[in-house]
Amino acid sequence: MTKIIALVVVGSLASLACSAGKKSEDKSVLNKVNGENYSADTVAGVPIVKSNDRWTMIQGQIVFTNPTFDPSTGTQNVQLLRNGKVVGQASTNPDGTFEFKGKYENGDYQVKVNSKTLVGSAPLIITGYEVKDFVLPATLTAPKKR
Repeated sequence: MTKIIALVVVGSLASLACSAGKKSEDKSVLNKVNGENYSADTVAGVPIVKSNDRWTMIQGQIVFTNPTFDPSTGTQNVQLLRNGKVVGQASTNPDGTFEFKGKYENGDYQVKVNSKTLVGSAPLIITGYEVKDFVLPATLTAPKKR
């Protein structure tokens, strides 16, 4: 009986690994074994599948909700928050793009910019290893009167 179970597991893994085409993988225990995110090994002759440590990459850009762009806003600090706690930080490029890289779990996050010149936040749901074209709306803040 143990040999039959082992054959079924190995056969299932082989068929999953041979699926056609490379697709964007979500971070799910039910996902396909593709060699990039998971690898196969044996422990005491029993085949196992283990997850490779892979970082999540989030690429985004600040988009201004004000009608005009003020180039004096400069580099901004953008934060990635989970349950109100900062779990990642990034600086913007001159064009307002930013990137987070880290081992982020699936779930709900908040992306936020809050500085002397900009304020804005947006929700983000992570379900995969890559998030591209995330838009962070931000408003230019008015100079404070003295």
